[in-house]
Amino acid sequence: MPLKKTDLSTPWIRDEPMIHLTRLSDASWLATAAANDNEELYETLNFLDDFAILDKPDLQVGYFLINHNEAQKLMQFNVALNQALGHKDRHLWEPVSLAARSAASLMTASP
Repeated sequence: MPLKKTDLSTPWIRDEPMIHLTRLSDASWLATAAANDNEELYETLNFLDDFAILDKPDLQVGYFLINHNEAQKLMQFNVALNQALGHKDRHLWEPVSLAARSAASLMTASP
């Protein structure tokens, strides 16, 4: 039987990554933030790093992720993010925005 949010061990952790992913899905904001060393962007990235949100998301299923589809979306986001980090070119940040939107949409739609 598929998991629901009420079945998760740490459902409270789920909300904050979704807020950050939603913020990162705004392509215009993200490109500007990356180009200007925006403090909010770095706080968001630090949160994802500090709480190991992107470290082996497949192991987070049942804790704050509902299924492996969500984990896959976070892995795709992580790949895009790693390719863009350290660069200010807005074209490198577009895939990050798309991957963040995809992950946030899936997590929002999960039961």
